[in-house]
Amino acid sequence: MNLEDVIDNKYGLQQDEYSTSGVTFGEQGQIKLIGWSGRHKSKKWYIVKCESCARDSELYGEGIFRIFRSNLEKPAIPCGCSKRPKLTPDQYTIIAQRHAGEKMKILSYLGTRANNAYFKAECSMCKDDKELFPQGWEVYMSNLRQGRSLSCKCSVSPKLSAVQWEILCKRIASDRGLTFRRLGEWLGNNKTKVYINCILCEAEASITSIDRFKNSPDLCLYKCASCLSEHRTTQMVNQRNDPAFVANLVESSRLITTKSEEELIAIFISTGSYSEGTSFVKKDKDVCGSRACWEVYCPDCNSYASAHYGTLQKGCRPCACSNQRQQEAYINWVVGDSNNAVAIKFGIAVDTERRVKQQNYRSVYEVRNYLVYTFPDVESCKKAERECKKQLECGVLSKQDMPDGWTETTWTYNLARVKQIFENNGGVNETNM
Repeated sequence: MNLEDVIDNKYGLQQDEYSTSGVTFGEQGQIKLIGWSGRHKSKKWYIVKCESCARDSELYGEGIFRIFRSNLEKPAIPCGCSKRPKLTPDQYTIIAQRHAGEKMKILSYLGTRANNAYFKAECSMCKDDKELFPQGWEVYMSNLRQGRSLSCKCSVSPKLSAVQWEILCKRIASDRGLTFRRLGEWLGNNKTKVYINCILCEAEASITSIDRFKNSPDLCLYKCASCLSEHRTTQMVNQRNDPAFVANLVESSRLITTKSEEELIAIFISTGSYSEGTSFVKKDKDVCGSRACWEVYCPDCNSYASAHYGTLQKGCRPCACSNQRQQEAYINWVVGDSNNAVAIKFGIAVDTERRVKQQNYRSVYEVRNYLVYTFPDVESCKKAERECKKQLECGVLSKQDMPDGWTETTWTYNLARVKQIFENNGGVNETNM
């Protein structure tokens, strides 16, 4: 601010013993008292000038601020040198524009969500596309600071609504000479189906996701189930008539069927996934269905379980020790630079403590465990996670920031809803919070 913005007309700029004491504040003594002006009840408003902030006249004007003496002596500083400065919407907009660069224009400050300021913005390349972006789009300060500002179609992973994706899919279909029909139930751009006309018979053909439709021009995707089945049958016939393909298939089968049981067990143990004392007994085909399987005894959980050769060869345990038998669901805080939670990370795990360490290792944020719920069985635990992903807005952090588990991140205001979903599915809070 400038000096005239903080002077109270009733008092003007006055001096007292404290304002003329020569005391300075800040890590480098850059904040100096220049007087006082105005009162709030019995407290005086002291006027200070920060030499560092005064150098940035666009953001802080002359670097003049006002503060109570009690706050100065805490110590607290009122300027931009503070770890958590109090900024006006105009100042937020200036800072955001500096991070955004020339390609993006920040139009206005919209407020904060989860202690993260967000803005309305437009791209210099997409601003003329009023059909797709009639009012610009939203961008967060945390993304701007990390150089991930684009949310438009210029982005590698654009954040678009269902209506915007429908418009974009129509354009993609038209460019490829296809007839777009509709989008399926909205489940996000990586799960929502796209329906078009089959390129052979004009019947309805479905593509598994928007991302696949956008990124893969494979003609097989544009065929209906009937035409695709006919195509695959023809392909299989051609493969059977190919001597090289048949020879490779026979060789692969021979490698499995000609090995002794001792050799196969040695392959299982070589994966390093099985504890000492684990035993493997081969069973007949009629016991396990169409394929021969193995009965496995695990000394860790003192239980027997059955599995096929391919499963054991990968080092996957079929017993309760399996990594896929999660009965714990967790809620973690995702903490930003200012020590404030920017999102919630929910999920399921066999060992929550180890899972938090894995997420911290691969995330730009700090991940802190908050709550752990225990479920009576694996199915109810997995069902709770599915319901959270279906009912809540998820994926609020990017894959670049949190590669391990970004799809299970949601806003902090959804904490109560996550807890309710866990409890409705039989989860019991083990952390007593």
